[in-house]
Amino acid sequence: MGEETFCVARNVTNDEKSIADLTRIWRELIYNEKMTIACFKEGCDDIIGMNVLFIETEKIDENWDIFVSENIRDMDAVCLYMLEQFNVCKHYQVDRHLACYGLSVSPAYRNRGIARKLLETRKLLGKPYGLSLTSTLFSSPEAQKVALAAGFEKNYEVPYEELAKIDPRYDFRTKPNSKFGIYKGCGDIIGIHVLFIEREKFDIDWDRLASESVRDMDLICLYVSVSVRCLQTLPSRQLLRLSVNSAYRRRGIAKKLLETRKLLGKPYGLSLTSTAFSSPEAQKVALSYQELAKIDPRFDFKIKANAKLGIYSMRI
Repeated sequence: MGEETFCVARNVTNDEKSIADLTRIWRELIYNEKMTIACFKEGCDDIIGMNVLFIETEKIDENWDIFVSENIRDMDAVCLYMLEQFNVCKHYQVDRHLACYGLSVSPAYRNRGIARKLLETRKLLGKPYGLSLTSTLFSSPEAQKVALAAGFEKNYEVPYEELAKIDPRYDFRTKPNSKFGIYKGCGDIIGIHVLFIEREKFDIDWDRLASESVRDMDLICLYVSVSVRCLQTLPSRQLLRLSVNSAYRRRGIAKKLLETRKLLGKPYGLSLTSTAFSSPEAQKVALSYQELAKIDPRFDFKIKANAKLGIYSMRI
């Protein structure tokens, strides 16, 4: 709070009424909306990053009486002005979207990609609620830069100098050339990870597969799973497909998709994720394809030399 543009401009950290207003707003959003995401220090309950989130509808509440601080009323007024200039819901033809009332990372843990990861995680959070859009008014150049890196696109911005000319309540100038902007999370898919929950008892309904090639692929995965028996904790989360658009490869996207399984598995009570990876690019051991071809002719996929099919697991 001590470095956020609005708070610095109005010296909010030294204003008891402002702190009281913000504390109440954050507490209500966190407990009532139950959508806030946080990053914890590994091995303890210390919060090192947080993104206070809520669902915003096209009709915005203008109840100024809930604020005791003039500074917070002005902050809310300038945000409302910006949203009137660019109506997010109308522009994207949605009736609601995932919005934010605070993104913060502890100074000791900055420059490690935590803020970017918190923004990227909004996609996972929005889907179960049927939300196709996330949008935020970012007030600082640092936050705007992170938003663009996380896949957001800039919708609308106004220099703070111009805002101050429109209404004295909108004067939050702290740095020259700084701007206040609305950013929208991009919905373009550049990588996908198709997942499902697999149990110890495998379904071997071959009749559901019309293609003999696909039946053989299913059979070889079943053989490797039964032979290796590495899954001691079941059920697990299993992979059907991992793919990244060729134009976006070698940027760590596939790695991020795999790492995100940890976040996805927890709500379902899953402690393990496991996959039979088929390419050297996706793995780094297991049964060679030449060995598999000797076991059963149906397992002969004539893959390049030294390639292997392997099961990989990760505790979540």
